[in-house]
Amino acid sequence: MTNLLEVLNLHKKFPITGSSSFVQAINDVSFSIGKGETLGLVGESGSGKTTVGGCILGLIDDYEGSVRFSGQQLLRDRASRILRGEIQMVFQEPGESLDPRFRIGLSIEEPLLALGVEANERRSRMLDAAELVGLPRELLELYPAELSAGQQQRVGIARAMITHPKLIVLDEPTSALDPNARADIIELLMQIQKDIGTSYLFISHDLSTVRFISDRVAIMYLGMIVEQGDTASVFAQPRHPYSIGLLSAVLLPHPKFKFDTSVSLAGEIPSPINLPKGCFLESRCPFSVERCRTEMPPPSDLDGGHIVHCFRHQELAKRDDTSDIFSDFQLESERLLSFPKPKLDQVT
Repeated sequence: MTNLLEVLNLHKKFPITGSSSFVQAINDVSFSIGKGETLGLVGESGSGKTTVGGCILGLIDDYEGSVRFSGQQLLRDRASRILRGEIQMVFQEPGESLDPRFRIGLSIEEPLLALGVEANERRSRMLDAAELVGLPRELLELYPAELSAGQQQRVGIARAMITHPKLIVLDEPTSALDPNARADIIELLMQIQKDIGTSYLFISHDLSTVRFISDRVAIMYLGMIVEQGDTASVFAQPRHPYSIGLLSAVLLPHPKFKFDTSVSLAGEIPSPINLPKGCFLESRCPFSVERCRTEMPPPSDLDGGHIVHCFRHQELAKRDDTSDIFSDFQLESERLLSFPKPKLDQVT
């Protein structure tokens, strides 16, 4: 698969006002996204997921490392701005990302206004984008406050799609939606990808949704990707203690779910202002050994591109109590899209 996006050794720190200290938000993050592929970026709040997306989009600058898109380095110059026009974003809070003074049709057209596209073409492409996401024409004359959250998110997706992007960064696109709307939006995104071949960076803490939509998954902790690989492989047999704890701690509403209490990540998360010398998880990890305190585990490339940063990944592979995690998540993922679908004029 040809890589559309390549992120290599990305670092980002934010200065603290009135101090010489920094918050280390991203620590040596590397990953790629292929054409027509979805990478799920997973982690707790504050893990650095959204900061990674901001660096890719150019919303955050002064980072260290390399971001290449379509084979070209993204820099802060005119050529890169043109390239960044092929990358769009769908935000977590759909209502807050829409101008309350703009009618829906104008909200969808807004990116083309910034590109100087003529009115007739803007109108035509706006109608095409609205049809693509299933928005009835009568809604185009309404204001954002007159739409439900699900309808607002469809507007956000239509606005992202109107520039014909190759990559869309989806920042928690379903977290503000009810289960019916969430299932509908996920199905819509998957259908768009199937029809057009758009690539997605799907940022979320909703592991069931990530499992369903993602081809590959990367798990972040304290600004660092601790494990990444094929979604089925990572969910079936996670090889990093943080991944195991994160996956097994999620409560799934299914009678077959087995809550794994053998991995407890107790203690406080280290401060991103003063990170540990060794493994960032060492103080909370039930499997840590002496070298974890002084050495950062290097990436170990397992079979099939499954990469993990842990000295004890071979021993963790022998654990039996993670074997049911994947099947439980698959059951929940299937349930995700089992809700009855409303008619288009009743989409929520």
